[in-house]
Amino acid sequence: MRWKTTIFLLVATVAVGAYISLYELRQPDPEQRQRLAQQILAIPSASVSDVMLEMPDRAVHLVRRDGVWRLLPEDARANNEAVEQLLMHISSLTAERLMTGSPEQPLELAAYGLASPSGKMTLTAGGASTTLLFGDATAVGNNRYAQVKGRADVAVISAGLF
Repeated sequence: MRWKTTIFLLVATVAVGAYISLYELRQPDPEQRQRLAQQILAIPSASVSDVMLEMPDRAVHLVRRDGVWRLLPEDARANNEAVEQLLMHISSLTAERLMTGSPEQPLELAAYGLASPSGKMTLTAGGASTTLLFGDATAVGNNRYAQVKGRADVAVISAGLF
């Protein structure tokens, strides 16, 4: 072999190695891809400053002030551990199943109890609000239908959160 061929093969090997290490190895594995595809919300719990929970029988409004959660309108101190635990569950909420409609055949929200939701939770983080609507319980299993307001897909989530 000539020295030019050797150098060319060395450069090609380094280029392929760089491509693999910089692009291919940084891709999520199949399990992580599946989990990310099922993720409904991705809000860091530390960035949430306001939580509004509206249920048929009551409404709860929580605001974080100086690292302490306050219950409004009474301005009473809330249980920080309970609120942080709720935020840990909701901030990276994943679906058991995600149902999507099509432009020709959209999902019928009334079939999932989402035309008039049985509850909703609004999280404010970084000035942006995200609302999660809670629908009916599923017929099988201990799950519930949910939808992020403004999205077309309907998720099946664990009823433990509700």
